[in-house]
Amino acid sequence: MKLLKTLAVAATALMLLSSCSRLQGGNNSNANGDGTQTGATTGASLYNLYNVVKATGMVDVSKVDNIVNIAAVLTGATTLENATANYLSQFSNGLISGSSNLVNTNNVSNVLTGLTNLNNLDGSAITKAAASAAATAALSAATGTTKTQQSATVPSTTQQSLKTQDVANTVSAISGILGLLGGK
Repeated sequence: MKLLKTLAVAATALMLLSSCSRLQGGNNSNANGDGTQTGATTGASLYNLYNVVKATGMVDVSKVDNIVNIAAVLTGATTLENATANYLSQFSNGLISGSSNLVNTNNVSNVLTGLTNLNNLDGSAITKAAASAAATAALSAATGTTKTQQSATVPSTTQQSLKTQDVANTVSAISGILGLLGGK
């Protein structure tokens, strides 16, 4: 069941990644229309990362589910650049519902600020690694060679690209957002 959840998150992240690339980075909020679904996907990914940090004390970027969730957060954050007030309202509502109310009316403004600040960081290594890891996971699932959720790791060739200061800065910024939610 956890494997199916990971694959669903991976598929959602890939859809977001591909839609943002079609929208020239996702920076045109008006082209995105309703921000509720993007906010919900971003909120669900924050919720998943929050639970990882709560359980382990850190976000391990060698784990497929973590890297896919980080990429989904980064992708959702790109839609906040130049966002209209209407889009921000929709995104906020989606963020609250998608995070199972971990993000709430008391902290949503701070979370939005944290997400917007992610746009100042280079998350390209993470989004590329997530796309590669999700594709590998989908292929493994299709061929019946999928590992368990706990041992599903980013392929070693892709892990090399995750050993940069940009990745460390991005994970640190996301950890700061999780701290707003009560994470370690």
